Amino acid sequence: MADSGMSSTDKAALLAQVRDIQEPLAPEPGWPWLLAAVVFGLGLLFVIWKIRPRRTESIANAQINAARTEAPAQALIRLARLLRSKVIETGKGDSQAQGDAWLAVLNARFNTSYFTEDSGRVFGENLYKESATQINTEHLCDQLENLINNKPRSST
Repeated sequence: MADSGMSSTDKAALLAQVRDIQEPLAPEPGWPWLLAAVVFGLGLLFVIWKIRPRRTESIANAQINAARTEAPAQALIRLARLLRSKVIETGKGDSQAQGDAWLAVLNARFNTSYFTEDSGRVFGENLYKESATQINTEHLCDQLENLINNKPRSST
């Protein structure tokens, strides 16, 4: 071997400065981040799911409030269209039904007997009669608002 021009003390000092070879640190596990991302995503989906029905309910409430300010004939038409759209929106029942069959569809949609046994009957065949305009539209609006917002009906 050829002499590199370094003395043995220089070589010993140089070797003393060299650190031991170490393995790199193990990578951090990724599952806590993945779990956090999944929980965040599920939370976001839940919030979106909860907000969506409120948006459609607020549109329905706006229609009901508009009906409160209209003449009874126009109010009944607006409310009848709203009920028809609610049935179409959920796909529960025949949205083309008329008369007593329509009232039965509304009862099934809102899980009530209001439309066949109470003032909700006005949305059947009575909707097209002159006597329909004599109904208390304020009370009718209150009842529909409760049904759409899933509140218990008052007995008034």
